[in-house]
Amino acid sequence: MLVPSQQDIRWTAVEALIKIATDDAAKALQPHLREEMDLSRKLELAEFLGRHGIRDGYAYAIEHMSEPSLREQAVSALAAIREPRAVGELRKILETSNDVDWNSAAMRSLGRLGAVELVPQFLEIARNAKDPLAPSALIALGDLREVKALEIARAGFASRDTEIVTASARAAGNLLALATVKADDVRDQLASLLADPGSPEEARAAALESLLALNDPRLDGALAQAVRDARLEGGDLLRKIEKLLRERKVRLTLP
Repeated sequence: MLVPSQQDIRWTAVEALIKIATDDAAKALQPHLREEMDLSRKLELAEFLGRHGIRDGYAYAIEHMSEPSLREQAVSALAAIREPRAVGELRKILETSNDVDWNSAAMRSLGRLGAVELVPQFLEIARNAKDPLAPSALIALGDLREVKALEIARAGFASRDTEIVTASARAAGNLLALATVKADDVRDQLASLLADPGSPEEARAAALESLLALNDPRLDGALAQAVRDARLEGGDLLRKIEKLLRERKVRLTLP
């Protein structure tokens, strides 16, 4: 079913093998990575292969990580592939490139790959809200579990910049998971962000993911408020909210 001529069933077979998630399933998919023409799916395949020790997708992930629409998948693929030369090549990009998209992607990837030696540099960038790389630096610090970044995230919730608010929500989720961090006010900020109909959808989605990962009890109340927002109608965020309300058996009351 994986042959390119059977496009109508090919990706269904790919998805089935990804769900099986064994080394044998990865080996079956390995020869078909090059054949995949859809870049989003190619990166999904590259990530899956990387989780099973196959690094064939490294070149694709590096090549496409600067494209905003593919960045999340490319960064996830690089984190799964864990190519030994990746950190050196990504650091070289930071040192030589003046392109914001390339540098943002490099920072995000270095954070996922555990480049703790770059924490001081990332902190300096993240503290300057006017730096276009500040959101990426903050997300990277969250991935690196750098506690000093919590103050930056706390302040970021009040920003008018959607990218900074979103980065704050993402970083906060990782930092609040640390056993040494007790910050109920930041958890409250996450819940308020998710429930707030005036906040950007991207930032609200990030808050949802963080509260869900933390299994925070504030999530149910925030979901019950967010589901009433008519502006979310027909979107992915509302579908996820409704699914979580069903799964968590949250009782809704009339306003």
